[in-house]
Amino acid sequence: MQYSVSAIEPWAISFGEPDRVLSVLQDIKMLLAIRQGEAPLYRDFGLPQRFLDMPANVGIPVMIAEVEDAMAEFLPDVRLIEVIAEFEDEVLGRLYPVVKVEINHE
Repeated sequence: MQYSVSAIEPWAISFGEPDRVLSVLQDIKMLLAIRQGEAPLYRDFGLPQRFLDMPANVGIPVMIAEVEDAMAEFLPDVRLIEVIAEFEDEVLGRLYPVVKVEINHE
């Protein structure tokens, strides 16, 4: 089954989530939302976010590459199908990733 996960949608962290699928989807959302260096005791987790302050035509490919690399490193049980760049606010130009994934051994 395919799932779509965005870093921008509101969500609450559920510690010790018993449902494996919900737990993995939460992990994906956290990975997309956290900048590398901001997760206490796990400083490599997250996206480097080098795409910040870049023009969209340059920043979008950088963001997609960062998401692909981070998903492969931190979430090996997830198969990345697609990364889509969306804007939270066209005026401010806030760019964020939306991913389509499949969870292995679901």
